[in-house]
Amino acid sequence: MDVGNHTETHHITTHGTTTLEVIYTNEEATVEQILAMYEKWLEKEKNMFIGLDLEYTPRSTCKRQEMAVVQIAMRQHVLVYHYSSSFKHCPALNNFFERKGITLASVDTRNDKVMLAHAKMHIPELYHVDIQDIFKSWVRMANLAEAIIDRSYKNMKTKFSYDKHDLWETKPLPPMHLEYAAKDGYVSYELYRRILTLEL
Repeated sequence: MDVGNHTETHHITTHGTTTLEVIYTNEEATVEQILAMYEKWLEKEKNMFIGLDLEYTPRSTCKRQEMAVVQIAMRQHVLVYHYSSSFKHCPALNNFFERKGITLASVDTRNDKVMLAHAKMHIPELYHVDIQDIFKSWVRMANLAEAIIDRSYKNMKTKFSYDKHDLWETKPLPPMHLEYAAKDGYVSYELYRRILTLEL
């Protein structure tokens, strides 16, 4: 079902009593509005960072894999931008990514950098932190989240079967996919926040 331009607000419980406010959209104006809100929040923060995660279109022998969903998180708020169902032209997002001074924290940036390049987007190397590098070894997001945030994240990946990753272009996103995307974005933010707290 193609729903055209749309924006929805959801509230998703991620662990315990922690509830995320999730804005799901494919509209450039909404993305611009949320990013402006994050920038205002960042002005009041000692450490200027957000969480970033990406989901991709299916692997295919006849079609290049592309970015499908962009998740940007700050505090308990997550923007889930359905990039593949948008006009794929969002200057506000490009400008936000290229801003020096704002760190974007992700878990395993290798493929993300490739997908961003395909979309002609760029994050300055110094400001795109791979949380895995902090631990000097390859560690899965779920393992980090279980150890640092809450034990309930232990099965966050196994509950979401591999074949479901072929559905990120579905419009609108199925509820399970929206929840998964929101949690992934939040975990990137919360992991880095807690790591910074431990280092202080």
